[in-house]
Amino acid sequence: MEHEILNEILTTTVGFLFEIPTNLRPNLKAREVKSIGANDNSTSEKMFRIVSNISKNDGWKENEPNKKIEDLLDYWVMNEGPKLYQESIRRLKIDINKLNRKEMEKMSYEKLNQEKKKIKLELKNYDLSFMATFKRFPLKNEKEPMRPLYIYYKTVKEILLKLTQGLKKMEDENVRAEKKEINTNISTSTNNSSSNLTKMNEMMKKLTDLRKKRDDLRTKFQKYHSEFWKNNNRKIKYAQDIAPIEQDYKIYKSLKEEIAKLEGLIN
Repeated sequence: MEHEILNEILTTTVGFLFEIPTNLRPNLKAREVKSIGANDNSTSEKMFRIVSNISKNDGWKENEPNKKIEDLLDYWVMNEGPKLYQESIRRLKIDINKLNRKEMEKMSYEKLNQEKKKIKLELKNYDLSFMATFKRFPLKNEKEPMRPLYIYYKTVKEILLKLTQGLKKMEDENVRAEKKEINTNISTSTNNSSSNLTKMNEMMKKLTDLRKKRDDLRTKFQKYHSEFWKNNNRKIKYAQDIAPIEQDYKIYKSLKEEIAKLEGLIN
């Protein structure tokens, strides 16, 4: 009797698997089993339990592919990500735990700029490794293994920006100082030029006055010579002949010397 019941259950179960669509298995009810030829409630219930177990354990789930991808993502982030981070640390030759902002601020601008480029390359390598596996770039939470490097990168950028602003400020101050010096030189040069021009004008005026006095004395001498010839019927020959204008001759001589000196300065 037991063999007959077992054969009946197996026969009915196999028939049910071939006749009932897959998408109806999870919603299968006892009355639907009864409708396909089960002989009693006990047999139907046994068959329903078997079918239900099959539908739960056979892997036919619509979200199974997504679950597998999520599991793979979790595994990659928890295992491959930290490995890539450690490789980056070795290549950069740094100890993240010992780095502090105060020490970094002592680094030169050139050194910081080089460090920024190297860190950026490591972060990019991580993204490319992720993309090679999942055909897309990682999301923010999927970059978690590289968080210390992202913090380091941000700090380097902040210090570089501060240094750049400081250098720009110094450069602006130097430019302003240079402009001020140029303006001062121009002003001094202008003042000097103006002063030199004034002096030149003064010398030219003095030279003109001296030349006029010289010419007046020369005219006086010519007139005296003419009158002396007319009165004495001879040229001036003796010292006593020029006694009346002797003082004028001394002045004339002094004027000639001063004129020559001024002409030399002006030239």
